[in-house]
Amino acid sequence: MGVLQITNVVNNTSIGKFSKTLHAASSAFSEVYYFRITRQAQKTCDWAKTCSGIYLPFGSSWFINTRFRDVTFRTYLREIRKKAKGGEFIHYTSQVVIPIREISYATVTVHDLYFAEFPENFDTSFVRLVKANISIYKNIEHINCFSQTMARNIENLGFAGKITVLPHPLFEDFIPIRNKIEIRKELGLPVDRKIILSISTAEKRKNLRIVKEVTERIGDDYLLVRVGPSIGLGVTYNQVDGYTLIKLYNAADVLLMPSLFEGYGVPVIEALACELPVVASDLEVFHEIAGNNALYFDPHDANDVIRTVREVVSGFEVDKSFAAGIRENHSFRKFSESLLTYYRYTGAIA
Repeated sequence: MGVLQITNVVNNTSIGKFSKTLHAASSAFSEVYYFRITRQAQKTCDWAKTCSGIYLPFGSSWFINTRFRDVTFRTYLREIRKKAKGGEFIHYTSQVVIPIREISYATVTVHDLYFAEFPENFDTSFVRLVKANISIYKNIEHINCFSQTMARNIENLGFAGKITVLPHPLFEDFIPIRNKIEIRKELGLPVDRKIILSISTAEKRKNLRIVKEVTERIGDDYLLVRVGPSIGLGVTYNQVDGYTLIKLYNAADVLLMPSLFEGYGVPVIEALACELPVVASDLEVFHEIAGNNALYFDPHDANDVIRTVREVVSGFEVDKSFAAGIRENHSFRKFSESLLTYYRYTGAIA
């Protein structure tokens, strides 16, 4: 008995970090198969078995390695099928991993269902792929996610398997650091301006349009600090290590989360763990995560966003006991305990 964890992302994204944390929490009885779908993807991984496909000298090779996966990855799929027949439990680390149709004794971690809500924001081939994945995942025995909001969305899509909500792990030891001025000096950030922190990809649902408008209008006493693709304003960090990210949370005055759709919202729990106030879109999942420890706005209304940012900066504080609860409930230890309980529940381990 054991667990085969299957991923196609091992980089520094949320799903990549989750895949690594998942294995770290279960390394005594799990192994990871990393399907390298595109030519540009990370070539090797020291905590997973790299499954190489066919990579053409032009393009990404995404189409050939997804459309003809049973051919390009046949050796690795044969191994997985053999182990599954021997009783190994399969854990797909996200909904974009292509499942093996005939294996129903499995679980999938559903991070979000954005493609189903806003298919127009994706390439047609990608939407077709994920819809095909979901049609298979609807019939596997188990599904897991990170919020009751997402669990209801999954159920509404017609998944037949048992849905379990797990605590989303914090990927670093996010803690409050009291010397904000010294941290700003160390990072080269001004000590005399209010810092709005924005952390996201450039996906349309992240609503960077409103981030830009708010930054342009809110006034010179505010500075935008971006972690992710630049919007041409403020200070931008394209890549940061975990320790620098912790410092940025502690250097900032507010985290701005204007998303139009989220399956969870990892920066929210990271900020709250650091006792950084959060202003966020009026989304059900953000209310579930932050409750009264954030203020909410209409993500389509820049005036409402600006008003909410100013209200938070004028004196709103995160409840310290709530922040301590975030650090405890989303710690690696807590996630590991919950994961072991979950795997026992599925029958993957004794």
